[in-house]
Amino acid sequence: MKKRYLFLALTIAVILAPLVRSQQKDQRPVIRARVDVVNVLCTVRENGGKGKYVENLKRDDFEVFEDGVRQKVQYFNHGMGEEADPLSVALLIDTSGSVKSKLAFEQKAAVEFLKSTLRKDKDLAAVLQFHEEVELI
Repeated sequence: MKKRYLFLALTIAVILAPLVRSQQKDQRPVIRARVDVVNVLCTVRENGGKGKYVENLKRDDFEVFEDGVRQKVQYFNHGMGEEADPLSVALLIDTSGSVKSKLAFEQKAAVEFLKSTLRKDKDLAAVLQFHEEVELI
């Protein structure tokens, strides 16, 4: 009789061991995080998003609600002008034979683009040309 109970107990243990082990493997650590600041990025356009971009908006032009409760806007940046994040621009110019007649136009357009876009001491630019290989100018 004791052998029968011992055999039954061992059989149950052998059957349940893989189940217990697989449950332990499936348990993943729980990551808890507290968020004190939420960034909300938005683009504002006229006519329900079909019109022109709305410019010169201020912090007071926006209301943010969480669960029906108005939240204070802690930080506001319209992302333009000096407030915009620094730019990193790589300009690639085709100098191959197929555009040889338009190379002067390409160069002038590149210079004008960089002059009108980059802010001194804030943005970075690299100019590269390609013909048979890409080369930093």
